[in-house]
Amino acid sequence: MPRTLFPDIEGLGHGAIEQAIPTIDETSGGPVGQPFEEQPLGHHGYIGPSLTSRKLQICFVVFFLMLGALGARAGYLEIGKGEIYRQQAEGNRLRIAAVPSERGVIYDRNGTLLVRNVPDFTLTVTPADVPREAEAREQMIVQLAEAVGLTPVDIEKSLRNYPANLASPVPIKEHLDYEQALKLDIQSGRLPGVALDAGTKREIILKPEGAKEPILSLSHVIGYEGRVNEGEYARLKTSGYLPTDTIGKTGIEAFYEEELRGVYGKKQIEVDAFGREQKVLAADEPVQGMDITLTIDAKLQAAAETALKNSAARNGFGRGSVVAMDPRNGEILALVSWPSYDANLFARGISNKEYQGLLQDENQPLFPRAVAGAFPPGSTVKTIVAAAALAEGVVSPSTTVLSNGGINFGAWFFPDWKGGGHGITNVTKAIAESVNTFFYAVGGGWDRIEGLGIDRLASWYRKFNLGTRLGIDLPSEAAGFVPDPAWKERVKDEVWYIGDTYHVAIGQGDMTATPLQVAAWTAAFANGGTIMQPRVVKQIRSDKTITKPVSETVVEQVVSRDVVDVVRHGMRQTVLAGSAQGLKTSFVEIAGKTGTAQWNSTKPTHAWFAGFAPYQNPEIVVVVLVEAGGEGSRASAPVARDIIEAWMRPETPALPAPETAPKPIDAATSSSL
Repeated sequence: MPRTLFPDIEGLGHGAIEQAIPTIDETSGGPVGQPFEEQPLGHHGYIGPSLTSRKLQICFVVFFLMLGALGARAGYLEIGKGEIYRQQAEGNRLRIAAVPSERGVIYDRNGTLLVRNVPDFTLTVTPADVPREAEAREQMIVQLAEAVGLTPVDIEKSLRNYPANLASPVPIKEHLDYEQALKLDIQSGRLPGVALDAGTKREIILKPEGAKEPILSLSHVIGYEGRVNEGEYARLKTSGYLPTDTIGKTGIEAFYEEELRGVYGKKQIEVDAFGREQKVLAADEPVQGMDITLTIDAKLQAAAETALKNSAARNGFGRGSVVAMDPRNGEILALVSWPSYDANLFARGISNKEYQGLLQDENQPLFPRAVAGAFPPGSTVKTIVAAAALAEGVVSPSTTVLSNGGINFGAWFFPDWKGGGHGITNVTKAIAESVNTFFYAVGGGWDRIEGLGIDRLASWYRKFNLGTRLGIDLPSEAAGFVPDPAWKERVKDEVWYIGDTYHVAIGQGDMTATPLQVAAWTAAFANGGTIMQPRVVKQIRSDKTITKPVSETVVEQVVSRDVVDVVRHGMRQTVLAGSAQGLKTSFVEIAGKTGTAQWNSTKPTHAWFAGFAPYQNPEIVVVVLVEAGGEGSRASAPVARDIIEAWMRPETPALPAPETAPKPIDAATSSSL
């Protein structure tokens, strides 16, 4: 039966359609009456197969080659690389996550809690889970920024500090408040790689149980934590630290970082496509950090801080230090650097404005001056000079020097602090009244006394550990400095003069010492001649062990007991008849040495007092430095008395409020008292 081929018939009528449809010859395959191959091809012509058999063969060959290549590739990936890719896929699904340990807490020597852990929230992002597509990444970061009050630029900057394939969470914003944490917890389910880290932060209890006012000076002792920076992380990551970790930056928190931190645990977790934990498959529990008990007595610390502030108000100064030590074992009972600061500012996240305010304060509240400050020690060194002169046979207890106001050496005059002098002076009186002339003579030589000379004098200073760190368990300890001729020639390109020796013999010139060093050598005269290593930690305790650090002996019997007894007697006479007679009314027998050190030609002198009590069986050494405070007998000795009495009679009521400060003492009123 003939078939028809339909041309374009749109718009034709029925009759026209019939005329337009050609009849197909089934034998030839073309229109009836005309051979197929002779029909012209056009808009209304018949279109036959466009591929020849050869072309079809080529297409089939190409197809099967491609199919074979795909099959070979699939086989290679499945058989040759299958295990590798299975491990990678498993790695994307399974992760090892660190489980932070609880940081150890800190107590004072009586068990009063000083540092604890409180809840804290941190926004973290895992870089490996952040979308790679620019639009999706931008959308996620914008939503995240809105949730926590940051800008997208802030978040991008934070992420740029870490590799894009890092599978560990990195901190974006710390110390979120409760509302921010709640909002973020809800939104994090829709934001890949975003998590809320519910951890803890440190809180120093600056107003511990029984305290009436915050004890800000505890901040220098305890220190504070901070997020690891790039350099610290590079150094600590091999020890298991994470980018989100905090570490101790100053004080006890820094020195005992390893003990306080504990040991992190691990857990193998299964995560979803967003990097969120779905299931814990295995876990190793963390080991809690060790608790630390300090040698510091919080009540004595408060009394020392209050006494120093009271003296500040009376004498018009702004900076000072206190060191209270047990001379029998080196334990630090109180350690005050004033002014101080609130270390909790760093724990909660200090603002740039607050931090700049601390840095720009001329009184340097962040500076731990009791340990790290190096100052001219003034007449406090005269106890060492006396001991050295006695030990070397330069003088005996009965040797005398006539003090008539000072000594002349060529064109130079080296004065006593007391106009007209002190008269006939032996070593006991020289210590008690701080007689410069005597120490000029025994230090550099004068009249019939040969003197130690700078080499022996410097050697004895170093025997008492000047110019060397004592090794206290706190960071930033300064070593102080003992000058000598070789140093002066090398650094100043000047020769050493006899006047340099005279200055060093009374603790002036280029010589410096820390309040901690003054306490250590004063303790040697209190305990019979031993320089003890000071420490601020009494006990370190874990669930299984208790460690009690013991102070090492820095120098055993630095000088004989006979010499010590002579110096001790002079220090007691300082209170009974010498430069610190204001302390003889105390109910405690106090021995000590005043000191006044010039450090600036236009500003008041530094005021020192170094003493111990009770005189016969010393339990406490107290060193007070009032910077630019004037005379040691006026500015520092009363502070030491208040601290000693607070220790010997702990129930003593709180000290009175500071008084109105009078006009500061003029620097010209004393030289080395």
